Amino acid sequence: KHAIRYLSNYAPDLGFNGMHFYAQAQLLTAEKRWGDLIGLALAIRSSENLSVPLIAFSYFVEGKGEFRRGRKTAATTAFNQIASYSTKANHYGIYIGSNLWELGFPKAAHALLTHEQERYRNRIAYWELMFDIGLALKLQSPLLQAAENLFRLSPETTHYEANYASLLISQRIRHDE
Repeated sequence: KHAIRYLSNYAPDLGFNGMHFYAQAQLLTAEKRWGDLIGLALAIRSSENLSVPLIAFSYFVEGKGEFRRGRKTAATTAFNQIASYSTKANHYGIYIGSNLWELGFPKAAHALLTHEQERYRNRIAYWELMFDIGLALKLQSPLLQAAENLFRLSPETTHYEANYASLLISQRIRHDE
């Protein structure tokens, strides 16, 4: 409680950065203060010199607060705004995308994470997430791309090899592989 009070009262005087907002969002989430979480999102967007990734983060925070209050339509509206803003400048993309997936919003997660491919192209966790999302949404091309990259990054992992081979066979492409 003291940390939340400090962040909301004194951090503006010291100059906000993304970590202040992230920490405050985490604390509000831990205390299940959903209304305050939505308020934080609005405060982020009303800040001066706001970076584009922080705008994306603010819509995620707002959507999470709305979702936890049982307002799925408002949450979906906020989550759908996220992909309009680039998160490439920092870690927000993978954090927001994985949280959207966990909250049950695979379309919003896919829309955001598709733009992160180059940044995370050598990270297994990213491709595992994209594989799960592709499977859930029944998106053949992204599913194949995720399976191919998982196999490329870890060819000794049996289930990556099996997933990739199964998709190649089911889609009847690359007969030489």
